[in-house]
Amino acid sequence: NNPGEDTTMEKNTTRTTSFSALDEGVSVIDYILNPSSPTNATLSDSQKEALRKVKDILLEGNQNQDHHIPDELKRKSALVDSETSSSSFKYILSEYAGVDTFSPKDEWKKAVFTQSFIHKVQQSMVESSESIFKEPTEGSLSYLLPEWENLSLDIKAKVAAILSWKSLSMWNFDIFEVEKLTDGKALLFVGWAILCSPHAQYAMQTSLTADGEQLSEPRIPFVIMEGYRFIDSFKIPQMALCNFLRSIMGDYKNDNAYHNSTHGADVLQSVNSILIRMDGKRHSSADLDLFSVLLAAAIHDVKHPGRTNNFLINSKSDLSLLYNDKSVLENMHVASAFSRVMGRKKEEELDIFKFMKPDRVKLCRERCIDAVLHTDMSKHFTMVGQMKG
Repeated sequence: NNPGEDTTMEKNTTRTTSFSALDEGVSVIDYILNPSSPTNATLSDSQKEALRKVKDILLEGNQNQDHHIPDELKRKSALVDSETSSSSFKYILSEYAGVDTFSPKDEWKKAVFTQSFIHKVQQSMVESSESIFKEPTEGSLSYLLPEWENLSLDIKAKVAAILSWKSLSMWNFDIFEVEKLTDGKALLFVGWAILCSPHAQYAMQTSLTADGEQLSEPRIPFVIMEGYRFIDSFKIPQMALCNFLRSIMGDYKNDNAYHNSTHGADVLQSVNSILIRMDGKRHSSADLDLFSVLLAAAIHDVKHPGRTNNFLINSKSDLSLLYNDKSVLENMHVASAFSRVMGRKKEEELDIFKFMKPDRVKLCRERCIDAVLHTDMSKHFTMVGQMKG
């Protein structure tokens, strides 16, 4: 931390949460077998019993030995490729609960791992230095927005529900409801929920549980919560990211009837919905591309004056002179946003790139610039024509 930097809120709202490999495995099976879980009703009694036996195997284990693991599991787990589309959740059900086929229904997707569960459990017990899942950044599982703490308990429950991963994936998402519930801070809350997913959802869930609130759905273990996990992948400090979002939200001109912070939040959620529905995580070349396009969505109209490029150019405005009449507003939006975290006016408390490798920072900025400049409507039909070929 920098000298003089206020870290009180971060210290008060963060706790270190860690689990062993076996604990994670047991937690996942508990979730699958929870009577309220969407997967529970799809299993027969014999299949549930088979999963309980798998749980017993894990509970009997020791991280430094694997003698209790059935030989069949040792052999087959080595064949599971964590990069394939077959999830470890499906593998467990298939091998130990007799479920051989899977439909692409949403209820299955909720409990899917991105890594090979069985293979990782075996590795962690044979090689104690291995971990089943990438350990979350210290304190990241419980960081909460200061603005969250200002909400009443019933409002917190509503905000947590509308900012769940399932809700954020919906095309008919009600951004105005979020704006109302958060007292005009939709961009901050939606940005936190999407860019800090699933850490944000886990923190809200934990907060509600601690406050004695009854959750509408069974509590989901962090390891199978859906989300981008940018916080861990790029070592982004959540406080810095939320400070950045807060500053961007403040730079939107909310007396602007359309290009205001609510619009920024709406576009961010809409892009997120499109990415989820198009299975963007599967088709993108890298997570950095996803992070960049979502970040671009949040900043794409910041400081919009409520005038068009043509108006600014024809009136010989300072902005049109600065950007030589070329995508004047779009250049201003992205330059303004990045000046917060780069250059002479850089604000350290907003630095979302603090621990990111320089080549990734450069690429992220390039992606954001490209995405925002492509929002220039004067180029719309040209781009559509290029897509049509």
